[in-house]
Amino acid sequence: MPWQDNEWTAAKVADVEYILSPQKQTPGLELTCHHPENGEIKGVWWMTNTLNQKTGIPMWKVVYQRLLLLGCTEEELKKSDTWVQHIKETIVGKQVSVMPETDNYGTKASAIGVSTGGGGGFHAQAAGGASPFAVAPMSDNEDLPF
Repeated sequence: MPWQDNEWTAAKVADVEYILSPQKQTPGLELTCHHPENGEIKGVWWMTNTLNQKTGIPMWKVVYQRLLLLGCTEEELKKSDTWVQHIKETIVGKQVSVMPETDNYGTKASAIGVSTGGGGGFHAQAAGGASPFAVAPMSDNEDLPF
């Protein structure tokens, strides 16, 4: 059974990679999610200062809050040498909600949310380096400190 566009579906995180977008080098976490009937789907949680339309807080902070809800710890997310590994070890296997969308390039997750009961493409994998969660940006107009 294929993924159904614009229909929230529960899935489990199968993998997560820290990536940078090819043009602007925007950091993100690319999640590969698995559903037993629908297969795998990818989506990205971009870590930017763009404000979330629903909450009005920066997207990097939304990602941070999602990671905490999935079991990551503040202390481990701030360690520059192990934060990516901590995310992988903590969220792989956890349930999330996926909103599929099909375009000219195929089906991808247009949104991946933390399940409350009831997200690929041409990006290069990035090395862990300094954790973007260790230091908050100085203002909403500045980029993350890496």
